[in-house]
Amino acid sequence: MAYSHDVNIQRHVLIAALVLCAGCSSPHGGPVLLVWAGERVDAIFPPGPIITGTNGSSLDTALRVQRVSKDDVPGAEKGYVYQTYWLPLEPPRSLQEFDSSSRYSTERIGKRVYDIVTVTLTGGETRTVYFDVTNYRYFWPKDK
Repeated sequence: MAYSHDVNIQRHVLIAALVLCAGCSSPHGGPVLLVWAGERVDAIFPPGPIITGTNGSSLDTALRVQRVSKDDVPGAEKGYVYQTYWLPLEPPRSLQEFDSSSRYSTERIGKRVYDIVTVTLTGGETRTVYFDVTNYRYFWPKDK
């Protein structure tokens, strides 16, 4: 999964190029060509999760996951933490070590629901990343 803005920029450039070429070569250039161009771009650069926000280090700066199904949200969140905090470690660490060094939980705080991913890095340093998932799980966990 790609989380960088470079993939989105490449998608937009490719869409623009296809639209311009299709519009120039077509005598009528209708919306069918736009749909065709979008399908071609999605085949080359499949749309993946988009994680928006600042850094997710607190509830106020919680990140949001977009363009994924409810079932895929935890994987996108863990993937973001893995790429942001685990991959840059030296010496490189395995995915199995990441799994054993990370904790995942969901908490309802007020009227918002947050997924919280905490990873313990080498040397005992921890990083906690908050994701606002209210739109995905507003009624979970249930009120008691």
